[in-house]
Amino acid sequence: MLELIVIHHIADVAFQPSWLIKNKHIHWWSVYEHSVVWAGLISFFAGFEHFFFLLIGHFLIDYIKYRKCKNWNWIYLDQALHYLQIWLVS
Repeated sequence: MLELIVIHHIADVAFQPSWLIKNKHIHWWSVYEHSVVWAGLISFFAGFEHFFFLLIGHFLIDYIKYRKCKNWNWIYLDQALHYLQIWLVS
């Protein structure tokens, strides 16, 4: 599970160009693009049978975060929910 958490942080932070970060607040497909990359990397190590669960979960969590929650404290709930997803597939 530890390797999945490390991969999560790489995919959730390092694999996001600045244009994508800026657009996630504006365009839902930017959140989707990020979610596909994240779910793909996690699935590569956890098993591709989990891809759609990871994709849909990550998309919904991030979409709500970027569209509905303007307070930066939501990042803690966001990360906790992503950890829960990782725990469920590990």
